[in-house]
Amino acid sequence: MFKKEYLYLTFDSTTDAIAAEAQFKAANIKGRLVIIPRELSAGCGMSWRSEPHLKEDLLTVASENSINLKQVEVL
Repeated sequence: MFKKEYLYLTFDSTTDAIAAEAQFKAANIKGRLVIIPRELSAGCGMSWRSEPHLKEDLLTVASENSINLKQVEVL
């Protein structure tokens, strides 16, 4: 059975996660906040899950808005 891969962006704080969600939605980048998968470090416990092909768009928006990312992983 094929397991779909997702891109996960993790954050050090809930504040960063909420700010990222607002900026990603404003930029019309599909995804959503989810609980961090157990394969990743805990951080604040929240991560942004999106499609892997959107990685560069997400990183650009995060950089332009001074959003601190802890990890960027495809699982």
